[in-house]
Formats: sequence, structure tokens, C-alpha cells
Amino acid sequence: MNIPKCVMLLGWVATIIACKKDPGVGGNARISGTIQTNKYTPTFNLLISSYPGANEDVFIQYGDDQGISDKVSADYNGVFAFNYLYAGAYKIWVYSKDSAATTNSGTLLILKQVTIGKKENLDLGTIAIADN
Repeated sequence: MNIPKCVMLLGWVATIIACKKDPGVGGNARISGTIQTNKYTPTFNLLISSYPGANEDVFIQYGDDQGISDKVSADYNGVFAFNYLYAGAYKIWVYSKDSAATTNSGTLLILKQVTIGKKENLDLGTIAIADN
């Protein structure tokens, strides 16, 4: 939950309240990108085709939050966006099949850690995931 941290400054003439917004929803920044699915043979030794990652889930974590803060699905072109974010640090991730067989689960986490400014429109570019 994004609760502003406010400080009240008392002065002789006026009282000023200043609030610092933690990372999360409510601002004017945006993080976007595109998911591309690379389809391989069952043993991942040959790439068959590449196509937009339609309906792939993309996750975001706000600042120091624990767990998933929000999730979106990529559109039919593989495009995703997290809109109306405050300035701050974010983690964005997707899951991919493990084409190198480096995990017991067969699934890899593809993680992007970013910091955005107020009103920034950050494009993460293309994030490639593997499937077979």
C-alpha cells in the first residue's frame, strides 16, 4: 500500500506540509515493454520461430514491498505497461522456460530492476522468453 510520508514544518507565518510519495500507483510515470516468445524444439536445440508474447503475465514490485505489487498481461502484440507510477525503484519480471536446464523447476525468472523519475516514460525494450 502506498501511504505518503508527510512532514509538517511549522513556521512563524505559515504551516507547510510536505509529503514524500513511495513507489507505487498514483503518479505520472510509466514503465512499458514488449514480450517476445522464442519457440524452440522440445530439447531447445533449435529455434523454430519468434512471435509476440500475447497474454504473458508481467509482474511488478513497488520499492521495498514484499511479493507481487501488481500484474498485467501483455496485449496481442506482446506489449505491456504499468501506468501512473510515482518516482522510485521498481522490479519487473516475467517467467520463461529454462532452455539451458539450469533450474530444477524448468522455469527461469527474467528480472529488470529500474529506477524511474517523476513523469518518466521508461521503455524496457524487448524481453525474450523461451518456450518449447
